[in-house]
Amino acid sequence: MSDTYLELANSALGKKLFSAMGLPEPVTLVREDREQPHILSGKVLVGASLGSLYGKQIGSFLEATSMQVSDPQVSEKRHLIFDASGIATAEQSAELYDFFHQQIKSLPSCGRVIVIGLKPSATANLEQGAVQRGLHGFIKSLAKEIGRNGSTANLLLVDNGGDAAIEAPIRFLLSAGSAFMNHRY
Repeated sequence: MSDTYLELANSALGKKLFSAMGLPEPVTLVREDREQPHILSGKVLVGASLGSLYGKQIGSFLEATSMQVSDPQVSEKRHLIFDASGIATAEQSAELYDFFHQQIKSLPSCGRVIVIGLKPSATANLEQGAVQRGLHGFIKSLAKEIGRNGSTANLLLVDNGGDAAIEAPIRFLLSAGSAFMNHRY
């Protein structure tokens, strides 16, 4: 299916015209092949907070795919995953900030960001529940920052006993089939 607006905006004449009128320049999104849905590819960097619950599980799942698990010094990563399930205090939230502050610059267009946290009702105490609920605001802010280049940011909240089911949503969110959904509260 052709997107006339996208083609016009990315043509030489269209770029000049759209710029003069102050219209946004759309990003050509990476699309999924209908014949082979949810194929995973590219480099991914996995980070985790101290005391995280799912880091090893995510690492072993990714190693079984065709994705390349990257190291922090590699300049370009297609995807970023951070296991924030171990964050229990406001001071520990700095781990989340530090990871993304260092790595977000390496995210190319149409990249994927996933933060994994705990459902606030599944936490040990009120402070941990509040900090885990704060991940919503962080992800919303991050999505606004990276969304201009066609990238997405998603939060996956895991309930007690839900660790066996996190592979499927991660697989979908890393694929080209996932898309940004704007939820209004």
